[in-house]
Amino acid sequence: MKKILATCLVVSTAFLTSCASVEEQRATNLKTQSVKFITEKQSEKCEYLGPQTIQGVKDFFTGIAGTEQKLIQRLKLVTLSMKGDSLRITNRQINERAARTKYSSDKLVLSADIFLCNKKPNKT
Repeated sequence: MKKILATCLVVSTAFLTSCASVEEQRATNLKTQSVKFITEKQSEKCEYLGPQTIQGVKDFFTGIAGTEQKLIQRLKLVTLSMKGDSLRITNRQINERAARTKYSSDKLVLSADIFLCNKKPNKT
């Protein structure tokens, strides 16, 4: 009886944790929707806030495409934390290291410039 109860507790905890992470992901997606990608020409009209480089190891299940989506999401969060609203990807590099090791450990590196394009007027 104790084993069944313990198993139910573990399963229900795992279920609640996964639900919380799904809700957290939705909240993050809503937050980052306001960050836009811009071109070099569009960036001329914006305030430059600085560069940002972010990297991640290739995801086993989703591959480089899934890793890139996660890194873009993180870049958008960094943009928001820098009080920016736009970013421009300046470099995308894949470092393939599968030949030297038993397991694939490809790494994706994204570099971006962060901008503030929609300045809000100060309310005084």
